[in-house]
Amino acid sequence: MLQVTVFTSIELAGGTPDVLLAVLVAIALLRGSVVGAASGFCAGLLVDTATLGTLGVTSLLLTVVAYWAGRYGETTGRGRRQAPLLSVAAATVVFALGAFGLHVMLGDDVSARLVFVDSLLPSVLLNLLVATPVFAACSRMLARREPVRAPRQAKLAG
Repeated sequence: MLQVTVFTSIELAGGTPDVLLAVLVAIALLRGSVVGAASGFCAGLLVDTATLGTLGVTSLLLTVVAYWAGRYGETTGRGRRQAPLLSVAAATVVFALGAFGLHVMLGDDVSARLVFVDSLLPSVLLNLLVATPVFAACSRMLARREPVRAPRQAKLAG
């Protein structure tokens, strides 16, 4: 809800930060592709209903982006320091390309210059700025905790 209400109104140099995308990439990197895809679908559906956009467009895009970020985390990105930044940058570009393609196929009026020239680079940079703190917060919230076990009783020789 914060993405739809607060962060879309922040515009710097023609781009807006997509904190929801950064959160979904962090969840996918930390929990895997299936959890990432499910989270992306639910978040996208919420965004589509909140903005009264074409139902399913954002859901599809966020599902695909979060799934592939999760696959990257499961295969080569696990434990790498640059994984959140690389994943957020790639996810931002893939999301923009996918959104442009879907809107063209749906017959919506979309300006390629606005998407690829004016707003893509600033959006990537803004998303990279929020990626590190978002990933740190998500990793603290989603940390796997081991159950506390009672200490073993030593057997006394008798």
